[in-house]
Amino acid sequence: MNVIFVDDNEINLSIYRGIAGQLPGCKAVCYTSSAEALEWCRKNEPEIVVVDYNMPAPDGLEFIRIFRSMPDRQGIPLIMITSAADEELRNKALALGANDFFTKPVNIVECLARLRSLLRLREAANG
Repeated sequence: MNVIFVDDNEINLSIYRGIAGQLPGCKAVCYTSSAEALEWCRKNEPEIVVVDYNMPAPDGLEFIRIFRSMPDRQGIPLIMITSAADEELRNKALALGANDFFTKPVNIVECLARLRSLLRLREAANG
């Protein structure tokens, strides 16, 4: 199962790789370029997508819009990472199709719990 992480910070991606390594059967697919991540998503089906808001073009919101417009990508859980608790940004992301949010710095225990929960929901939906 592929969990894709999109963040332009290599240190953050290293942390996310470690998190994915604690999820049985999951492999982290990491990109520092949102455009390259979208291209990967066109050719592959991730189990979960985690995208940082503060990305070079396209930013996190545009990433969500493009990802959700792809065929068969509406049911894939998508989490946006933000560095601030900006309610307006969260509302925009939800309207575009985000399922959840992480605020930086990411709490590893909370992140693991949420990812496990989303994976269980996805497995049940695909059941």
